Amino acid sequence: MHRRMVAGLLLLLFLLPCAARADSARIYSFPSDAPPQTLQDMSFAIPAEEAVITMTFAGDCTLGGEPERRNHSGGFVKTVAREGFGYPFSGLATLFGSDDATLVNLEGVLSDSMANRADKQFTFIGDPAYTEILTLGSVECVTLANNHTLDFGNRGYRDTQTALSAAGVGYVSRENVLVIEKDGYRIGVTASAFTLDRAGKERLAAQMDALRTLGCHALVHVMHAGLEYADRHGSQQEEVARLAVSLGADLVVGHHPHVAQDAALIENTPVIYSLGNCCFGGNMNPSVRDGLLLRTAFRFADGEAAGMDWALHPIRITGAEVGNDYCPVLLTGEAGQAAVDRLSRLTGMPAENYTEETGAWQPLLSMP
Repeated sequence: MHRRMVAGLLLLLFLLPCAARADSARIYSFPSDAPPQTLQDMSFAIPAEEAVITMTFAGDCTLGGEPERRNHSGGFVKTVAREGFGYPFSGLATLFGSDDATLVNLEGVLSDSMANRADKQFTFIGDPAYTEILTLGSVECVTLANNHTLDFGNRGYRDTQTALSAAGVGYVSRENVLVIEKDGYRIGVTASAFTLDRAGKERLAAQMDALRTLGCHALVHVMHAGLEYADRHGSQQEEVARLAVSLGADLVVGHHPHVAQDAALIENTPVIYSLGNCCFGGNMNPSVRDGLLLRTAFRFADGEAAGMDWALHPIRITGAEVGNDYCPVLLTGEAGQAAVDRLSRLTGMPAENYTEETGAWQPLLSMP
């Protein structure tokens, strides 16, 4: 996608709740040097005259928590046992259930084994069956490029990948890329965690080249980086974002700080530095309760990218005033306006262009 065709008017999908899910997109997850034969065979297929691929992005999601708290009545495990697997993302169904693909950061391990537990302050693990939380919540994709992927060693990492694959949930990681395809058009997704060394930069460049070779019409980079609980982005995040843009990313989306941060344009490419938390089982009483979702609509016409529309949606990561009920909700009306005002003060993003009725917010961005 040409980076100078990015911002436009908000599409109707941002302004009106969708009653039904959009036409299904196909999602592929694979090492960039070993693409599935189906994608290679179809890389030169003639796409539809026009198409729109909608994606929703959310920040840190921990399905589970610390092993020591699994039996706590107020913890994630007991809450989900009471409420059911469809509960955690039920408050976000308006967006998650009406797009072509939802992508969240899966911050933790899904495994039956707690062997090889990392020696660190926080380690997060959940039952492999929790993949049903994702599928019932209309979460089709996750990123595993984060600092909790290896909380329980390589065994835990492999178990997580196996569980996701068995459930049909696509994942992007340091090694794997994603392709979302609809009507002959393709969006490629790459991911990184923290600072990229020389090998990491070369790997990212190779992945983006491979995605373009497979006929991707737009590229998204998801980065896990930054300083926890900082209101504004730091040099580490900006360095990764600038690298991704220089390699051809049309959108950069971040998380890890556990709070929503500022956003900017880099060479007219939107960079959302941190969406904050979403459904976060790793904290039973979060001090920061506001976060953001990013909704995007990639437009295509005549075999090429034609632009991208986007909006942020304020969320409350828990409906509980004390503790955590692990059920984030969309904010609209006065509650949404209050959340946007708070985020505007903290991040420096102007609070204009917020629509109270729908919770859609497109702040005016400038170069960082």
